[in-house]
Parts: sequence; C-alpha cells; structure tokens
Amino acid sequence: MAELARTWVAGVPQGWAQVEAVVSNLRGHSVHDRLATAAPGSIDVVADFLLGSRRGPDYLFASAAVVILRSLGYPARLVSGLYAAPDRYDPRTRHTPVTSEDVHVWAEVRLPNGHWIAVEPTPGYELLPPAFSWSELSVKVLNRLGLWAKQHGNFLLIAITLLAGLFGWRRSLFDGLGVVAFALLPDREPRHRVMRALMMVERRARWAGHPRPPGLTLMRWYHPGDHDGSGEPGASLRKLIVLANWAVHAPDRPGSRAPIQRSEIERVCHRAVRCWTVDRFRVTFASPPGTVVAPREQ
Repeated sequence: MAELARTWVAGVPQGWAQVEAVVSNLRGHSVHDRLATAAPGSIDVVADFLLGSRRGPDYLFASAAVVILRSLGYPARLVSGLYAAPDRYDPRTRHTPVTSEDVHVWAEVRLPNGHWIAVEPTPGYELLPPAFSWSELSVKVLNRLGLWAKQHGNFLLIAITLLAGLFGWRRSLFDGLGVVAFALLPDREPRHRVMRALMMVERRARWAGHPRPPGLTLMRWYHPGDHDGSGEPGASLRKLIVLANWAVHAPDRPGSRAPIQRSEIERVCHRAVRCWTVDRFRVTFASPPGTVVAPREQ
C-alpha cells in the first residue's frame, strides 16, 4: 500500500496537492459498491480492497484514504455522519431530508495550524463548496479580473475603446437601425405607419433635450410654424401631426377613409423622418419662436 501511495504522488509537490492526488486516484482506482464485503478470513480488509477486489462501500474508500495519507506523513482520521444529498435539497423549506441510507463515512486531514479539513474519496459523493460572504466573493472576483486584465491588456484596451465609441454613438446607431427598419418593414394599416413615424420623431426630440410634456398636444409643443417657417421641415412635421391626430382620434370602422391617399401618407411619413433629426431639433428649438431656420440637407 505504501508503494501504491508513492506511485500516486510521484512528481507531485508535497502539501495539499498530494492530498488531492491521493483522493483523485482512489476515486478512479476502485468501484463504489454498497453491497460488497470483505473476503471470509481476511485479516486486512483495506489491503484486500486496494490490492485485490478494488470494490467496496464508502467506509473502505475512507479507510484506504486514511491509511495511504498516513503512510505519506499526513495526519488523517476517519469520520462518520450523515450525507445531505444536494439533489434532495428543498429550497422552499431550506432543508435536506436524510434517511438511514444517508449514513456515510469519509476522511479528514489535519493542517499544520490544527484545523481538520474534510476530503471525500468515495465516488458519487461530493463536498459542499465553502460558503463565502459577499465581501469575500467580491475580493475573489476582483482578483480574477485583475489577473485576467494583466494577461489580456491589449485586448482589454481595444475592447474599452470600442465600447466607449459605441456608447458615444449609441443613439446614432439606434436611430440608423430604426430608419432602416422603417424603410424596409411596411405597415398594412396607414394609422400604424403614421404612429411609427411619430414615435421616431418624438424619440429624437427627447434625445435632443426637448421631450413633449405629458398632457400637451403635439401642435402646441412642436408648433412648427413658429420655428421653421413654411419650409419643407416645418410642412412635413405639420402634416405628420395632422395625420397623427387622425390616426389616434378618427373612428376606425369598416369603410372609414384616410384624409389623404395612402401614397401621400407614405411620403409625409418619410419626409418627417428624414427631416426631423436630433440635430434639427436642437437647432430649431434653440431658436426663439418666429425665427426662420433655413432647411439643411439631412
């Protein structure tokens, strides 16, 4: 058994690494069999288990672990108790039921500071992970992130630069995707088309710092005639507001007709979406009422 122990830890540095090597090799060396028994007349059941049958219940795995660890100079002892199976844990009651079949034997190793640490050599049984506090978990995560950042400094710098660029241009990207979706995804109902165009225009107004207050009508807040004169931007927004009032308030029943032809509704929506960008809202609403702002190419 001592020779087997030396074989399992060959090339492994002394300390906890050897303890883990013994446990790992033992779990793969023999088969866990609750019904297996020692041969009649056996005078060393652990030796028979390790060097002969290689099959047995948990107490033989634990006993073998203790014998092997002691042969390597590690203080070890046998421990018995109850095994709380993780698959039977009830999160509602926060309890795990145990029965007589959960009686279990495992091993413990004593550290130089006198603390006993459990080891689980029997296949099919697992030790519960340590319960860390939030502060301990935070320190572990930060340490791992710091180590990863040291190993991937260049990649991290590029990723931060790209994320910063995306954050700075997020609204432009989102707005561009919205324009593409508006152009490529038609609406079966003219009312839906009008409301989609209005939602895009109002979203741009919010991004420009001029959100429409609740309870204020579209015409009273945007008042395109006061700001943009009679140019195309002002006319397109005025027509869109008229269509929006129709889409929201006009009766929607079979046979009801739109105030203008469907093709004209489509043109009005596209003009409003094309003209009333975030920049135009910033420039237009920064001007006092009555100031004529020359239309710009968007």
